[in-house]
Amino acid sequence: MTDQKIYINAFISACISIFIPLFVWGNIIAFLPWLANELNLLDSSLGFLFMTFALMQIIVSQISGRIIIPKLGSKKNASTRNVSFCYMPICIWISL
Repeated sequence: MTDQKIYINAFISACISIFIPLFVWGNIIAFLPWLANELNLLDSSLGFLFMTFALMQIIVSQISGRIIIPKLGSKKNASTRNVSFCYMPICIWISL
């Protein structure tokens, strides 16, 4: 396999892997005012939720970058992440 083919395959894989989280995040941001209004959330509690999300994002990215990816490899990690992200919005929607 040539270097060009490997680069193209890696680029396509990265594009597919990043689409699902960005799509879910875009939908959350688009419906956030409606959701906050439906749940009667105060601005301070909404800020606390954003802070909690940011802290968890930092912690998870550090753990995955330093522990999980070196042990499993990026290909297995990306497929596992995609499967878990596909079912997360459905589970959240059912729990509401």
